[in-house]
Amino acid sequence: AGSFAGEPATVVGGYLSPVHEGYGKKSLAPTNHRLAMASLAVEDSDWLMVDPWEASRREGYLLTRDVMLRFSARARELKLRTEDGSEAPPARAAMLCGSDVVRSFTEYTEAGERVWSDEDLHDILTTNGVVAVEREVTGTLDEFIKSDPILRDYATNITIVRPRLFTGISSTIVRSYLRDGRSIRYLVPEGVRSYIYEHELQKLENWQ
Repeated sequence: AGSFAGEPATVVGGYLSPVHEGYGKKSLAPTNHRLAMASLAVEDSDWLMVDPWEASRREGYLLTRDVMLRFSARARELKLRTEDGSEAPPARAAMLCGSDVVRSFTEYTEAGERVWSDEDLHDILTTNGVVAVEREVTGTLDEFIKSDPILRDYATNITIVRPRLFTGISSTIVRSYLRDGRSIRYLVPEGVRSYIYEHELQKLENWQ
């Protein structure tokens, strides 16, 4: 239990939704491997799951906004009860991301276009809301949101979470360790580490 968007909230489940290869990020491993590693990463969890729908779409890449709208529709179908057995309020699907993603909400591409359209931000930040995990020890995300004219209006729908410990672990770090031939034990779940070496993913060209 905790709070979200200024209201008491309880997390009932979470989905990892790997992005489609059509997103175009150079470091993406093939879809089948990413789905397998995501599943291994959460195999011991009693509340985290992997949804393969986004990554496996034959139609190709889909904007985050549309993926979140799908999760919202599924959340509304849930019939939940409170501890006393009464009917719980409708579930709400929130987008969990790092603070760097929230900062990208106001960024522009080299072509001068917004990375996130106003329509996308409006739908994500009103229909869903965002839970942003601070990735910097300085913890300046709250100040960034308050100072930005776009995000300021949505501030109540952005919940900031500060980790108890900042490890600095990221996919970029893990790939760099693999590239240098260093051990990634304890940086990723053991099942994921074994899978990487079993399938020789450390040799992927786009991971070099």
